[in-house]
Amino acid sequence: MPKHLYISAQKDGRRFAISDIHGCNKTFEALLTKIDLQPKDQLFLLGDFVNRGNDSIGVIKTILNLQEAGYQVYCLRGNHEQMILDVLRRWPLQLKAFLKKYGSADLLNKEGRLRSKVFDFLQECLYYIELDDYYLVHAGFDFKAEKPLKSFSKMLSIRKYTPDYEKINFKKIVHGHYRHSLSYIERQVLENKMVLPIDNGCSSKKIKDQGNLICLNLDTLEITTQRNIESSTKALFK
Repeated sequence: MPKHLYISAQKDGRRFAISDIHGCNKTFEALLTKIDLQPKDQLFLLGDFVNRGNDSIGVIKTILNLQEAGYQVYCLRGNHEQMILDVLRRWPLQLKAFLKKYGSADLLNKEGRLRSKVFDFLQECLYYIELDDYYLVHAGFDFKAEKPLKSFSKMLSIRKYTPDYEKINFKKIVHGHYRHSLSYIERQVLENKMVLPIDNGCSSKKIKDQGNLICLNLDTLEITTQRNIESSTKALFK
């Protein structure tokens, strides 16, 4: 499995980034309808597809269906994907209880094991993607490390970091992982900052200025928001 990819933009397609769907498949599908995703577009999903929402398996199925239909959908690994893989590897007998706690028991088959397609999907998620003008990552990069682009575990969990832009060819960073208010995200994008967060806490719809799934057009810097329309979520820690 490659840990990262370099992807060039296409001439006639758009480029979109969405992060931290967290099992909110109805909201995810509604956002895709809003942006009118086309096969010629490139859709980058920055991790945390599962947990909290009530339809983690639905999110993964939506992604796989898009890919099978010829849509260009690229997926990054988030800390929640990594947690499932870690529990499966270290404490497999606890996986069922772990997923039930996070509202993701639908990822299991009738025998109580992780569905094979889900396992393959989680394993194949990349750590970061480099574009002509962006680095896309779930959480960020550890620029204190000698080789930030090799410090893969930090890409899933880091929160505070000071970018060394020389090490990333002065490209912008787009990330999720840490919830920010919608007004803060809009301000960062409007001011054309070098680090652009796009996690508004889709599963946190009861918190003021949160509860939206955000899509950032990487070409125009236009933000499209979709309010959470799920019937329920589990507002647990990151």
